[in-house]
Formats: sequence, structure tokens, C-alpha cells
Amino acid sequence: VEIVKIICEIGGASCVLLTNSQGSSTALHHACHFHACAAVIKVLVHCGGAEVCNKCDDIGNLPLHWALSKRASLMSVQILINIGGFGTIQVQNRIGWSALHTACYFDADPSVIKFLVSLGGSSLCKLLDKKHRTCLDLTYERNPFSVDSICLVLSKLGEHDECTLYLPECTFDSTLEWLKVQPDEVRKRALGTELMQRYLNQTFISRKYLTVMMIDLAFQITLVAVFSYGCNFAFQNYGRTISFSSAFALYFAISWFLVRELIQIVTTPVRAFVSEIKNWFDLAQIILVFWSLDILYFGGGVQTRAQVKLITLTAGFVWINLVPVLGKFFWPIRIFIIAFERTLYNLLPAVVTIVCILFGFAHMYYITNNFLFGFCNEPETMEYDEDYTCTIRSSYFMTFSQFFTMNWRFMERPSASAATVLSFTLAFLTTFLLLNVLVAQVVYQYSKFMDEGRRSFWTLRLTTILEISTFWDLFGCCCVQTKFHQSNSQRWKIGAVQENQPLTRFNFSNGEKYPSFPDDDSKVREWWLGHSERVPTREARISYFFKWATFSDIFSPGRDMERCLAGSKKDDENVLIRIGLYLAFPFIIAFIALVFVLGLGTFGLLWPPFIKKFLFYGKVNKYGSVSGSDSVSAFKEEVEDRSSTHAVVNAIQNEVHAESYAVKSMQEELRVMRKTLDEIRKAVGSSSTASRSEVSTTGSLSESNSFESEFA
Repeated sequence: VEIVKIICEIGGASCVLLTNSQGSSTALHHACHFHACAAVIKVLVHCGGAEVCNKCDDIGNLPLHWALSKRASLMSVQILINIGGFGTIQVQNRIGWSALHTACYFDADPSVIKFLVSLGGSSLCKLLDKKHRTCLDLTYERNPFSVDSICLVLSKLGEHDECTLYLPECTFDSTLEWLKVQPDEVRKRALGTELMQRYLNQTFISRKYLTVMMIDLAFQITLVAVFSYGCNFAFQNYGRTISFSSAFALYFAISWFLVRELIQIVTTPVRAFVSEIKNWFDLAQIILVFWSLDILYFGGGVQTRAQVKLITLTAGFVWINLVPVLGKFFWPIRIFIIAFERTLYNLLPAVVTIVCILFGFAHMYYITNNFLFGFCNEPETMEYDEDYTCTIRSSYFMTFSQFFTMNWRFMERPSASAATVLSFTLAFLTTFLLLNVLVAQVVYQYSKFMDEGRRSFWTLRLTTILEISTFWDLFGCCCVQTKFHQSNSQRWKIGAVQENQPLTRFNFSNGEKYPSFPDDDSKVREWWLGHSERVPTREARISYFFKWATFSDIFSPGRDMERCLAGSKKDDENVLIRIGLYLAFPFIIAFIALVFVLGLGTFGLLWPPFIKKFLFYGKVNKYGSVSGSDSVSAFKEEVEDRSSTHAVVNAIQNEVHAESYAVKSMQEELRVMRKTLDEIRKAVGSSSTASRSEVSTTGSLSESNSFESEFA
């Protein structure tokens, strides 16, 4: 470091800015390439300034690129960016790699990735190289185990709703392939990002996936309908079989579920399959329905009471299993199912406690009425209440029925008997203590259960998409949908969209915030905002409005639709058009209802995207954004990040001050050294002059002596 300081001090900025003949690399390029320490990089950067930080070599690499390729420390990266400017992170080399591309490919430290992402935002994360690859593609290719880096980029990309339009489809394909082989914890982290949630929503409503899910729902409803309404004749008469159509519907439906379950077993890890309760319900339903079908059709109908119990169990089971099937479609249902499961699991200790207490009181009732009072030995004096405790079985029944119905026995009239005291004691324990503890525990854990339900919804949606992808692969179809936003706008292309321009349907009433409208060949924006008196033609207005306006503005009577049809100015109104829209609104509702029914009959194929989004889109939000405890932890993490950032800034400032002081001291030392050198130079000069004069005098004397001797 001292040598570099002296060289920079004597040579100045010119020696740092010089480039070699092979590669056009500067001293800073070489320092970053050969993994110099932060102190050396700091000296070179302060000497060369922003100019040396922005110099590119022959392949377009900045010193920042070389530093990231050698996994430089966060301090070195911060020095290069702070002096060179934030624009250095956006610079792409000859193969199109930005600073984030380089950092992800060479597996930079997650703190460096976080620093780059926080500076560049989503615009940096969505940059494409010459092969149309994002930094995520490079990470999946080279460093698939860099979970922290991948989740940081996914989280930053999810901050904007339209970001999925910017990313190529191969990026999402690679993300799905990466998630396939990740453990559950990593999947939860990735699915907690808003980008993955939006992508799963978009993929789920595509025809290839939604159609299969609608078939699942249709066959589940078929099972419910057959066992609830299609087997009444067989249920009312022993030895009667169900009709052929009902048997065929049951057989076809349960065969479909069997194939789907086998595919799920193949595509799902064993641990994940076993831990999911829904999978056990599916297997149980397949066994029960096949067994019931054998009884109701192939076995000649119901013959015994055991068969009646089996059919009864199956009828209830298909209704219960309809709920998790609906949970795959609807966000609130899935969250409630998970909250219900977690509540039952957490209440197991309370259930064991209550059962033990009730069993204890049942035996106390039995002993009291049999041995203490002897009511059961004297049938002529035995009262109605005491009859419930004369046997162990009846005592159990009475005690548990008291707890569930709150109809306390032996408390109908004033009495000091032991049975009345037991009833009062049991009522106090259960009503005032146990039940209040249960309610408090459920309320305390409910927010946590809701957050787990959100995680489970997105995990289930991912599992469903992967499972259906494998299902289509068996028939020779591709894994992932080929287009996004088919009803809105085309996917983004390089250089085709201006900054801050909407890419999907947008609200025309907020048009002022957009500097331009997409595909605005008819100059609709200028007329809409009142910047021009020229009114586009009716065909141009209507076609543009129906292409880019939101569906709520199109189908509901409002100011935007009124202006579109009337062609009026910004603040003008047209009463006739408004009345016509209100009169047409009932017909619009009827048309939407007709489309909804047609979509149901075609397994969602005829549904437009806005209906599918309204029905099946899950709520996009980061995990823990609703939970209080999670929000507190997130706040603490943010505070820690800010404090660490402030500490880094303070450390840099202190080092800069210390470095400036060191430079001043070095300059003072150099002045002293120069003064000393001048004195030495003067002393050497004077001594050399004296020696020369002495030599010349000696020479002249010798010459004179020789001349005199010669002359003599």
C-alpha cells in the first residue's frame, strides 16, 4: 500500500489513467483483477477519481466488473461505486453483463448482491445480456445454491406489478426448475416474494393449468352429486343397484383422481407428500369410492348394516373432500383450512386435559351414586338423574353430554348432595377456566395460523403447477405456458417501450402520470388530457379504449366510457350517453353471467382473463406483512440494515479522513525530504568544486616542475 501511495503521489493521476497496450487495462483494472485489498483500491480511486472508475478495457469491463469477478469485499465495491458514480452498476460489457450479472455469475457475497440490488432496483435486475439472460439465469446456471442472492433478486423484481412482462419466459422456466429440487424452507422463501406469487397467478389461470383444475372440481362435484342425489333408490331399498349412468360417472371420476394421484406421487418428494393431510384424504376417498362402487353396482346393492355404514362414511367424506379442492382455487378457503388444521393440532394438549378431567368426574359420579347413596341398588327410589350414573358407560355419556351441551345435571334444584357439588365443580372448571383458556389460545395463535395459510396456499399452487406440467409432459406438451397477458398487451421487447409507459391495461382517469400512452398512433393521450383540440375518430377511440382500459371501466357505466363514446372534451358531459350506459348496464350484467355459465361448461376455456383473475387470483403480499410479530421482526431487520449501512458509511468517512491526514503527513515528509536532498545536493556540489580546483592546482605545479627540469 505504501509503495502505491508513493507512486501515485509522485506520478499523479496520469500514471493511474494510463492503459497498457494489451487489453487497454489501467492500474485499477489490474488491482481489481488480481484481488488487491480495499486499501490499494482506495488509493488508486482517490488518485484517478471518477475517470479511472469509468474507464473500460477492450472487452468493455469496468474495474467494478473485475472486482466483482474476483468476489471483492463490500468495502471495495462501495468505493468503486461511490467515486465512479451509481451509473457504473448499469454499464454492460461486450457480452451484455452488468455489475449484477457479474456478481451473480461469480457468486459474490450476498451483502454485495444486496448493495447492488438496493442501488439499481428492479431496472438493474431485469437487464438482459446479449443472449437475453437475466442475472437470475446466470445464477441458476452457475450457482444454484446461492439461495440468499436468488431471493434478494426475486424480492426486488416483485416490487412492480408489470415486472413479469419484462422478464423472458426462460427465466421463469429456470425458476420453476430450480424450485423443483429445493427443500421446503427454500421454496417458502422464494414463494414469499411478490414476483413468484404474480407469476403463479398468471400461470394458474392459463388454459393448460386451469382446465385440468376445473376437471378436478367437476369430478369432485360429480362424486358429491352421485352419493347425495343419484343413489336414493338404492339407499331406500336393500338389494337394489344404482343406475348405469351413476356407476359410470363414479368409475370415470375416481379413475381420473387415481391417475392424478399417481402423477402427484411421482412428482412430489416423499416427505412433502406424506406431510400433506390432503394427500391422505385423496387416497382415502379413492379407496372408499371404489369400495362403495363395488357394493352399489357390482355387488348387487346394499345387503348389510356394515355396508350402510360404509356408504354413509363415503357420502360424508366426498363432501368434506370438496373443501380442499375448492381451496386450490380460492385464497380465503385455503387459508381457513390451514388455520383450522393448525388449530386442531395445537389444541391436542387441551383435548387430552379435558378428556382426563371428564373421565375423572364420570367415575366420581359413578362412585357417588352407587356406593355413597345407593340409589342404583333401590330401583323404587331411583330418580331420573341418578339413572345416568348407575353404569360406567352411562356415567361417561352423561358427563361428556354435560360438557358439550352445557346442560348440567344435579343442578335443577337446591341440594347439598355430592353429585350437585361435583356438577358445580365441573361447570366451574370447564366454563370459566378451560374454555376461556382455549379461546385465549386460539385468538393468540390465529394470526400465526393465517400467515401459515398464506404460505401453504402458494406452496400448494406451485405444487399443483408442477404436477400438471408433468401431466402434460406425458402427452408431449411443454412445461410452461408460452404467453403472458394475452388479452392485454404484447410482451416487452428491447427498446420498444418508453420509460414509465404502461404495459398492461390502465386507468384512463390517471393518465396524467404517464408521459406517453402505448401504441398511441391516433394521439389519444393528447385529446384525453385536453392538450389538443383534435378528436380521434370514433373507431379509433373505441378500439383503443377497449384494448387498454381496465375491465371495470369498460363494463361499468362511468365517466371514462362516457367520454370515449361521446368524444367530448376533458370537462364536458353528455347526458344522453350516460343514460344509455345506465340502460345498457343490466344487459352487460346478463352477458357477463352468460359468459360465466359458458365458462363453467367448458372447464374455463371460454372465460376471459378478467373473470379468471377475479375468481382465482391469490392476494399478492410478502409473507409476514400482516402478522404483527412478523412485522416487528421485519422492522427490526430493517433497522439493523440501516444501522449497519450507517456504520459502513461512518467507517468509510473515518477512513477517508484518516487517509487525508496520512496524505498531508506524507506531503510534509516529502517536503522535508526534498529540502534535505537540496542541502545534500548543495553540499555535494561545493565539495566537488573544491576537489576540482585542488586537482587543477596540483596538475599545474607538476607541469611547471617538469618544464623547468626539461628546460635545465
